[in-house]
Amino acid sequence: MGRVNIGNDRGTALGYGTGFLVSDCLLLTNHHVLPDATTARTSSIEFDYQDGIDGKPLPPTVFSLDPDRFFAADRDLDFALVAVAAEPAVLARYGYCPLTAAQGTVIIGEFVTIVQHPNGQKKQLALRENRLVDIPELVLHYAADTEPGSSGSPVFNDQWEVVALHHASVATPQHAPQYGVLNEGIRISRILHHLLQLQLTVEQAALLAQLTTASPSPTTHAATTPDATAGAGDTPAAPPPPPPAAPPVETTPATPPGNPASTDGAVSVEIPLRITVQLGPPVPAPTLASLPGTATTEPPATGGQAVEAISID
Repeated sequence: MGRVNIGNDRGTALGYGTGFLVSDCLLLTNHHVLPDATTARTSSIEFDYQDGIDGKPLPPTVFSLDPDRFFAADRDLDFALVAVAAEPAVLARYGYCPLTAAQGTVIIGEFVTIVQHPNGQKKQLALRENRLVDIPELVLHYAADTEPGSSGSPVFNDQWEVVALHHASVATPQHAPQYGVLNEGIRISRILHHLLQLQLTVEQAALLAQLTTASPSPTTHAATTPDATAGAGDTPAAPPPPPPAAPPVETTPATPPGNPASTDGAVSVEIPLRITVQLGPPVPAPTLASLPGTATTEPPATGGQAVEAISID
């Protein structure tokens, strides 16, 4: 994950955003950061613009972008996916965040974490109290500290899965007075669904397939891969023996001794167990207006520029 340096064909810096690798060569950020291939061609991604664990600045590394190899963007979902002009082996030291289209990876009330370059500054983390407030159809709404330059940041759940692409703030009068303005991230599942609808070349489709293909864990790899020390002519190891069968379960007769069946077919069985269930009055079903995500609002007009919500914890 790094700082996106937005430039033009004259080499002039126009601004900053945030982006992160989602495969060994593809970078995800916002459409309003890289709106087209021309802008991507004159921009770059800067990794390690941050302090190390000793508090001293790390030497940053800058890579150009390669939209001719891959570029896909959508204004409504405010995302841009572009190839980085570097070999996967070179980018491997920075790692990447595999994406998932699975639902239910985050729930209302849970906390999210945002890794960002606010105002183009060094990498910062927005930790804790970034509560997820609601989940409309296409986005997530959460209370967090972000600023211009945070656009394109990954939004993580507690399992460090990317659940959204942060992009701006929106007015949320339905959550006032506690939250008059909330930050908004595009749901990753919606971005992946859009990407699957694109008409791509064979090479581009192969790059896109890497987004949801994570490397197997060492445990999985060891369980499914033959022993690396075995020769070409060695016989594969026999599969492990099946687990022993469970002992037979004794069944209880339908009518235990001393508990005769009643005339209506019921059977009374005495066991050392007591269960008490108390039912309260019925709870009315929620109305549509009370369901989360039913109210929609448009972001505040800012002359065509996306803005960020600043809510100090």
